[in-house]
Amino acid sequence: MGSRSLALLLCLAFSLACRNRPESPARPASAPAPVAQSPPSPHKTGLTRADRPAWRQVLGWPADCEEAFQASAAPEAPGVAVYALAPGRSLVEVRCAWGAYQGSQVYYLYDESRQPTGVLPLSFEVRESPDERSLVKSESREVWGLPTFDPQSRQLSVLNKFRGPGDCGTLATYRFVDGKAQLATLRAKAACDGQGGEEPEKWPAVPLP
Repeated sequence: MGSRSLALLLCLAFSLACRNRPESPARPASAPAPVAQSPPSPHKTGLTRADRPAWRQVLGWPADCEEAFQASAAPEAPGVAVYALAPGRSLVEVRCAWGAYQGSQVYYLYDESRQPTGVLPLSFEVRESPDERSLVKSESREVWGLPTFDPQSRQLSVLNKFRGPGDCGTLATYRFVDGKAQLATLRAKAACDGQGGEEPEKWPAVPLP
């Protein structure tokens, strides 16, 4: 075999070997490191809907609360509000249901003064009327009504309408002491008679122990 033929055979053999050699597996792309979710700063204002999942991971409110929110809230509603109680301590309000005339909320004490940060679910003393005459006392984690937080007194007021017109219900004010919500004042009107709905602050005061 001539030198030219031998060179041609070697070139052909080398070419086939290269084509038949299994390719090296592609090196997998580096996976991004998991990012630990943390709630936005309690001092942040203007929370958005995008902030809600991070807060839920930390606070862990019940599934039925979240389901009610997702089923009834407007798309842009954040459903979370943060109020300063003291240096390093905040009250976090989490909206659950959006009713026809009022909604329901759950509350947490968020304590950054502790390490690790403390989270405490709060319960509230409430009153309901089964007969439009008497008031029945109970404790509830989920608070129905229209809440208003006063940054000066650092107290939470909740107007709970017993029916849509708002002519009966309770107006309760809570203070926060030693990690608990304490009922500070209470006004109530049990009779749904079509009167007094415009000025619940003038409803009769209920004596507290």
